[in-house]
Amino acid sequence: MGTRQRNSQKTVIEGSINVTVNTTDVDFAANIQVAIQVLIAIFILYLAHNYELFF
Repeated sequence: MGTRQRNSQKTVIEGSINVTVNTTDVDFAANIQVAIQVLIAIFILYLAHNYELFF
């Protein structure tokens, strides 16, 4: 069982009619960014290791 979280927001834009507001889950975006950084670090280490084999 995992932890479930619900987040609700109400955004009011004065003087507007029929406006759609989209939000991004910041936790999800942060997790994707960390995953990309880890993959880049692993790739760089891989390249560095292969570079040492030639010299």
